[in-house]
Amino acid sequence: KKASPVVWLNFIRRSYIISNNLNFYPNILHEDRLFTFLLYMYASRIKYIPKNYFHRRMRINSITTTQFSPKNVKGLIIVCKELLKYQKNSTNKKQANFINNEIKDIVNTIASSSIRFSFRKRMWVLSELLINFYSNLFVKSIILLLLPILKIRHRT
Repeated sequence: KKASPVVWLNFIRRSYIISNNLNFYPNILHEDRLFTFLLYMYASRIKYIPKNYFHRRMRINSITTTQFSPKNVKGLIIVCKELLKYQKNSTNKKQANFINNEIKDIVNTIASSSIRFSFRKRMWVLSELLINFYSNLFVKSIILLLLPILKIRHRT
C-alpha cells in the first residue's frame, strides 16, 4: 500500500521530529507532502495499522475539495526542489533512488493534474517541469500538457 502524505494519519514522537529537525515548509500548499516524506525516509521502522479509527469530515474550500490550480503547482514544485536538495546530499544510493521516485511521482502528477488549465498555464507548467525536472518527466506527461484533448476524450 502506498503511504499517504497526510500528516494527521501518523503518530509521531516529538523527540523524533526534533532529532530529525523536521518542520513544515512555510506558506505553500502541500507542505505535508514534504514533511511526511522526510518523516518516512528518516524512520528506522514504520508500522501500518489497517483499521479505521476515525472518519474524516470534508470541508468546502479545503485543499482536497477545491480544483487543482497554479498555487498547487507552485507548492508541489517547491516540494520537489527541496527533495532534490536532500537527494544531492544523500550518500545512500537506496535513499537517493527513493527520493527520485517521489520526485518522479509528484512531477508527473503535476502534469496530469494540470491538463484542464488554459494553454498558457499548461505551457508555464510544462516549462517549469522541463527546466527543473526534465529527467523525471514522462513523455506521456509532456504530450498530455501539449494535447490534453487526448486524455479528456479518452475519459468520456
